[in-house]
Order: sequence, then structure tokens, then C-alpha cells
Amino acid sequence: MNKKNCVLTLITVLLFQSYSMAKEIYVSTHGDDKNKGTKASPYLSFEKALKEVEKYAGKEAVTVWFETGDYYLSQTIQLSSAYSGTAKHPVVFSALPNSKVSIKGSKKIEGLKWTAYKNGIYQTQLPQGLSVDQLFINNDRQIRARFPNYDYDNPLRDGKGYAHVKGGSNLRLDKWFGYDAKTFSNKEWANPETGIVHAFQSHNWGNMQYRIKSIDRKSQKIHLGEGGFQMQRDYGIGGKGKHSSAYFVENIFEELDVAGEWFFNNKTNTLYYYPFKGEDLATANIEIPILKDLIQIKGDTNAPVKNIQIKGFTFTQSRYTFMNMYEPVARGDWAIHRGGAIYLEGTENCKISDCNFEYLGGNAVFMSAYNRDNKVVRSRFVHTGESAICFVGSPSAVRNYLTWDDVDLDDKNWIEMSKNMDLKPGPKTPDYPKNCVAENNIMHDIGTVGK
Repeated sequence: MNKKNCVLTLITVLLFQSYSMAKEIYVSTHGDDKNKGTKASPYLSFEKALKEVEKYAGKEAVTVWFETGDYYLSQTIQLSSAYSGTAKHPVVFSALPNSKVSIKGSKKIEGLKWTAYKNGIYQTQLPQGLSVDQLFINNDRQIRARFPNYDYDNPLRDGKGYAHVKGGSNLRLDKWFGYDAKTFSNKEWANPETGIVHAFQSHNWGNMQYRIKSIDRKSQKIHLGEGGFQMQRDYGIGGKGKHSSAYFVENIFEELDVAGEWFFNNKTNTLYYYPFKGEDLATANIEIPILKDLIQIKGDTNAPVKNIQIKGFTFTQSRYTFMNMYEPVARGDWAIHRGGAIYLEGTENCKISDCNFEYLGGNAVFMSAYNRDNKVVRSRFVHTGESAICFVGSPSAVRNYLTWDDVDLDDKNWIEMSKNMDLKPGPKTPDYPKNCVAENNIMHDIGTVGK
């Protein structure tokens, strides 16, 4: 054997040893969690695969392969430092090549019995315990009953799907706004308190959501309850004419009047839906989101989660977050919800690649507080309720954290708050993203709820 052949033989042996040391776990919608997790005998669930990953993580390279199919999560996948890989032995979660794998934060609802209600509307009873904020039928997100009706041709604020207020408190947090009786809905709302207002701030810097407290037909006012925390500054809902706040109201039963709309009565557990012509509800695929975050990768500065890779998945059907806690950002006009379909905190050298984020209720990817050297690459973001990719540090990392909410809502004074401030250069703590990269991604039609 000549020297060249010896070298080739040695390389082949080394590659074989490297491959043989890698642990491969297989998951399939046709599998069983009692199986061995091999290609011939795959597991059924993400959760079962995780138990196997923990045995090998950090000791050898681990790849969890997912076959084509829809994987419904009953609870958020939690990846702690116990699942960390190393630079040499990463932990990889991946769709098999040429496979279409969807990770869904929804529950598939089967065995429904639909009956005619009236005016083209059908009704059915849902299983107990479901909180319904979205409805997917055959993978399409349907429209919650609203006024004005959704404008499919132009869903933006200058389309027919928005009305304009006629006066308002124009002071966040708003208490009321007026409507034009000539153009407002002529339907009587038996339970206006189910309604949610989506309205642009009077200066059009962004939008806010409020729960409806009541409606006064005599004074032509809608009185508002909880909400308005989705952005900052003191301007609220108001303005005049074409420069007044654009708005719509959703989740009103009486506004269920066109095909593609739905309403859920949480008191009677009844789902109402107006099907499109030719739509067969008996065979339709019905899905209802139940999770806000699909995967959380969480460690801390002392024990970060390292070297985890997520490849080739579609992440879809998470719950809305616009009425959850929002956090005012320092010296900015906006606020943000710390959450995402994939949420990372206390991580290092993690990578998300070749994924598709679609029809999500909130943010898609959120890196919160301490994160180092992470990457989001070659991924697509479309129809996300909030932002596509967020890098947001912790207030604890800022030496003098001031927000407009301090001034506008809490009557504080920035000058007084800044007395005896810490003037040391640089961050106060390491709790912020650093050297993280978003590269070669496609983002469009994002912020379908939060503007």
C-alpha cells in the first residue's frame, strides 16, 4: 500500500469513527414513544426525544431528526443547560433533508359536530378548558368577527377594514373614544365587553389594544378598559378627520356576518363559524393555538445553554400576546413583550437556520438579556403577530434606565431620577445580547397585530 492510499484509509477510518460517535435520534408522526428512537423504530414526540438527548448532550454529537409531519406541542419545549452541546459535539434538532416539518403551538380538534345556526353560520361545541384567540381551518387563520369587516384587498389602515374615531381622550392610557354614528355599525352589541379595540395612536407612531368596557349609543362613545400598554408616550386615541386614529373592533358576536369570520362564546363553549362557499366543515382540519412560546432555550450567565442548533422547521400557530405584559423600552416610544416562538435567554453559540416562521401570534425569535454569539440565518418570517427577530437586553444592564412611562404615567422626573447616577462607562451587567447575528433572512408581512 502506497503512502497516498494509507492517508486515504486513515481519513476514512477517522471519518467513520467520528460518525459512529454521533448519536442520532429519530422522531416521526407515525412513531411511538415506546420505540427505540432509531430510524427503523422512531419516537413519536419531541418530549421523548429530549429525554434521550439529555443522556448524551455534551459527551458526543447528538442529532434529532424529524420526519415529515405536523408535531403538536402540548407544552412549551424547555431546553436548559442540561441539553448543552459543545463546539465539537453540538446538539442539533433538524428536519430530515427534503422533509416538511411543522412544529405547532396548537391543538388539533377532531370529532366536532357542526349544526346550522342561522344566516349561513354554523356552530359546534368545543372541548372544555380551551381558551380561543385564533382559529385555523385547513392551515388558514380565519378572521375573528369584527367591525369593519376585514379588507382582503387592502388590510392596511387606509383600507376599508379600518374606521376612524371621532374624537377621543387622546391621552394614554385612554378611557374612551368617539365614533361616527353615520358610518358605525348599526348592530346592537349584547355583550360589548367581549370586544377588543385595535387602534392607532393619534400621531400614527404605532397601535394599541384595549378591552371594551362599555358602549354608549347616546353619546356615541366607546369606553375602554384594560390596555394601551403596548407602546409609550402620552398621545393616545384621538385626532380629527383623516388624521384621526384608525381602528377596528373584534370579538363581537353580532359582527359575525361574512364568510371566514368566527366567534367563540366562552360561557357556553360554543364556536360559531361562517364557512366559505363549498367549504366542508365535516372534513376540515380545525386547529386552535394553545401555546405562546413554542421553544424556550434558557440558562443564565453562570450556566448558559450552549451549542444548540435548530434547522429546517416551520414554526406556526402560537397564541396572541398583545394583551399580555409589555415592558417599556428605555427612552423609546415603544414597549415590547418578552416572548417568542423561539425564546433565548442565557445562551451562547446557538444557531437557528433554514427555518420558516409563519402565522404566529407574537414575536418569532426573541433573544432576551444575556446572549452571546448566536445566529439566525437563512430563515423566513411572514405573518407574525409582532416582530420577526428581537435582541433586547435587561434593564439591569443599563446604569440609568429611564422610560417615557416614568414621565407620562408615573409623573416622575428624569432629571431627579438621574441625580447621583452611576457614570461608569459600559454596561452595568452582562445581561444583554452581544455578537449575535441575523443574516440572510426574508421578512415580510410582519406585525400583523402589533404595529
